[in-house]
Order: sequence, then C-alpha cells, then structure tokens
Amino acid sequence: KNQQERLEVIDMMYWNAMFCTSGDNTLSAAHLAIETITKEEADDYFVFLLSDANLSSYGITDKSISKILLSDPLVHSYCIFIAGNNQAKTLISSLPYGTGYLVTNTSDLPKIFK
Repeated sequence: KNQQERLEVIDMMYWNAMFCTSGDNTLSAAHLAIETITKEEADDYFVFLLSDANLSSYGITDKSISKILLSDPLVHSYCIFIAGNNQAKTLISSLPYGTGYLVTNTSDLPKIFK
C-alpha cells in the first residue's frame, strides 16, 4: 500500500477509537482479527492490538493475552500499549518475547510499525 492508504487506515483507527463504547473488547477483537485475517491468501499475516494497558480492571491477564497472540502460528500478532504506567511494563515483560511494546509518546507509534 502507498502512504496515502496507510494514512487512511490510521485515520480510521483514530476515529473508531474516538467513538467506541465504554468497556474492553481487546480479547474479542484480537480473536476476531486473528481468525479472519487468514481467510484471504497472503504472504504474511499481521495483527496489531492497541491498548491503554488498563486491562486488569476488566479481568484480562497476561496469560489470556498471550494465548490469543499465539493462537495461530501463521499470524504475527503484537500488542502495543499506549501508556506510561507500570502495568504496561509488567504486561510486556510477561508476554512472549517480541510481542509486546510500550509507547509513552504517541509520536513514536510509527516507529513501532516499521
């Protein structure tokens, strides 16, 4: 995809996040993304979860995230926490190596995707 198409995807993600309802759908969204991405043939499959890392308030554990991230060996799944708290650091350290990232400054987010 070209730069304009990439910008449109990020813009759509931003506006969807702006108007989403209260609660956490991290696990169900990850499961749906991992399950549906492989329905079309591709060279590689990637899923990126974006979260504020306030997952424990919804009963989501590092084990449940890990299980989802590793649920399909064909899919490269990553969890990106946009936060500055210790909970994110704890989550990342307990996820499978290389699957969790912490972004404390949103301007650093494009670097993660590269």
